Parts: sequence; structure tokens; C-alpha cells
Amino acid sequence: MRKRLLWTLLMLPVVAFGRVVNVDYYGKEVKVHFADTKMVKVKKDKDSKIKKCITWLEVATYETLKDCQEAKRDMALCDWAYVKLLDKVSEKVLGNGNEAVIMMAVLMDRSGFDVRLAGDGAKKVALLFRSDALSIGTYKSVDVDGKRYFVYGDLAKEPQVKDMPRHQGQAVSLKMERELDIKGFYADIPQFNYSDGTNRERMLLALPVAEAMVKDMKSQVDGMKQMNAIKQLQNTVNFYYEEDQRPTMLYRLVRDVLGLQVESVLHQGQQVVGVCVTDDDNVEGDYVVKDGMHYVIIK
Repeated sequence: MRKRLLWTLLMLPVVAFGRVVNVDYYGKEVKVHFADTKMVKVKKDKDSKIKKCITWLEVATYETLKDCQEAKRDMALCDWAYVKLLDKVSEKVLGNGNEAVIMMAVLMDRSGFDVRLAGDGAKKVALLFRSDALSIGTYKSVDVDGKRYFVYGDLAKEPQVKDMPRHQGQAVSLKMERELDIKGFYADIPQFNYSDGTNRERMLLALPVAEAMVKDMKSQVDGMKQMNAIKQLQNTVNFYYEEDQRPTMLYRLVRDVLGLQVESVLHQGQQVVGVCVTDDDNVEGDYVVKDGMHYVIIK
């Protein structure tokens, strides 16, 4: 009986006492544990060093992975948001070198995603992740075994794919289906293009505005005439968001805060918002008509 118990204990993952790392994730603090074991440094694109680093990190990140998955559940993060979390965690723990890239690959692989590592043949290592998107912003893509992988990192030369121990995981989904209570995250969403025409703009519209933000804005415009309230929301959007993001965010705020009918309108070559104002029939300015409803152009 004692021998069986001892054997069971020996088979459990060996995790050294480590440290707690506080990671700033778009204004939210995420605490992760990381085992303090001797680091395996990867200064060059060398297969033997990469494999040793993977072996080390599989042990060192045993608790880290559990912390990251718990944060994913607590914040209801979509796949892409989770990828960004693992990126920030890896950078905070190991800096911005090859070791952090490999750590992110290990965490993604053990989270169930289809990832690989690639090198530039000299010093740098980058992560490859599989997605069904046709393109993602300025990310380069490479076909491996008939599957498309995107290069998450900066390699000056053509990626040289590494042979790494990995699970056959799933593709990273980039569709936003759950609330993300992190305003700063919006600005980091790259342009996604799919064969069905889905793009960044449509996905931003599908994301619910954080409840706290809606509640705050409702208190600010309570009792205002609709056009005055719209102007107030527009001022907020103009202050916090870049010009190319403003039509989308104004659309979302008018819809979610005021509950009015809104349309995205191409007006004089620009993407603007059309709002169906219901408390004033004599609003001045340009408008469009759809299904018998008048939408005032807000620009």
C-alpha cells in the first residue's frame, strides 16, 4: 500500500514553490502563479534549446495555466481575448524574448489550440496559430500540412516551422460572442476577414457594450431630449476613441443606452450613424429613409 501511494505521489506534476505575478489586462488585474525553477534561455533559433525550454515551461506553467483558464471563465473571454491574455501573461513573466514566445505557445497548446513554433534561422522564434480566417490585420500567414497558420510575432525572414511536441488542437475562433468588460481591448482588435464577409466592424457591433459603461452613460443623459443625449454620447465617443472607431461605438451606445433604432450609413463617402429620433419630428439635418422610417445622420 505504501509503495503504491509513493508511486502515485511521484507521478504527480512536480511544481516548485513559485511567485505570484500581477498582470495588467486592459485595466483589470489578473494574478497568476509561476514556478521559480531555473530558466532555460533561448538566445538563438536552435531546436535543442527550444525543446528544452518547452519541457521546462510545461512544468513551470502548471499553475499559470489554471490561473489563466480561471480568468478566461470569470471574464467570459472569447478566444482572441484569451490569446491576448496569454500574450500579456507571458511577457510579464518572462519579458519579450524567445522564452516568452515559447511560454505563450505552451499555454495555448495546453489550452486546446492548434499552435506551432517557427524560427528565422538565426535568433528569433515566433508563434504560429491556426484560424479559419482568410486574413487577420497585418499578420502574415503560412500553410503547414494543408492548414493555415498566422504568425504571431515578427520574423524578418520566411518562417521555418519547428517540430515541437503538441496536441492536435482547435483553430482560434475570432468571433466575439460574449461580453468583454474591458474598453481598452476594442482598440487592439485587428481586421479579420472571412469568406462570408465577416470583418472587424461587424464583430465590434456584435459585442455588447459593458454594462457598467451603459449604466454610467444612462445616468449622464437621463431626462435629456434624444438629440441632446445623442450629442452627449458623441462627445464621449470622440474623446475616448480613434476616428475610425467612432461610428461603430456611437452606433452601439445610441442603441444600448437610448434604445433607439440605429443604422450604419455610408454618407458622402464616409461611414456614419443614422438614428431614428422619436421625440422630435422637426430635427434639422440630412436624413435617410429605410422601411418608411427617417434616420437622422449624425456626423
